[in-house]
Amino acid sequence: PDNAVLNDVAALPDGGIAVTHMYDRENETLAQLKSFIGLSDGYVWRWAPGSPPRIMGNTAAGMPNGIEIARDGKSIWVGERCGANSCWDAKAGEMSKLDIILKFDANGALVKSFGAGMAVFPHGIHVDADGNVWITEVEDTLTRRAPGSAADAPLPAPPAKVVGHQVIKFSPDGKVLL
Repeated sequence: PDNAVLNDVAALPDGGIAVTHMYDRENETLAQLKSFIGLSDGYVWRWAPGSPPRIMGNTAAGMPNGIEIARDGKSIWVGERCGANSCWDAKAGEMSKLDIILKFDANGALVKSFGAGMAVFPHGIHVDADGNVWITEVEDTLTRRAPGSAADAPLPAPPAKVVGHQVIKFSPDGKVLL
């Protein structure tokens, strides 16, 4: 699609591909604003050999990022940024309660989700030979000085639990393995 901001791709066993569509390019600022307030603007496209691209069922998500094919060769795993572009609400000082790992069946129906509160900015996703789901993230919940503050200005109080810059390994059922 011409107006799509595509992010990640996974090859399907039938020769097709599944692609995460983060938001529409037509009004990028509006799309990003919608994601920040939790309005879904992203989804997953599927291209099958000899067919035009189509949205996979109900794969709507706020900011779908990584994508991998499940071991069954039909379902897909998607890394999601909590309906926004971050799972950390700095103003409230808390993590989102939305899941960061979503599994959709071949028709695009959500069949499993997990990982709420585990990552700030899920970025990469991988499914290993045992079906375990790995994610990486590139942000954290550490406090920072306000823009324009003096270099020696005191830092705001840190959150009770610092999350970020990590690799997490989940079982296919969502149990944290690493």
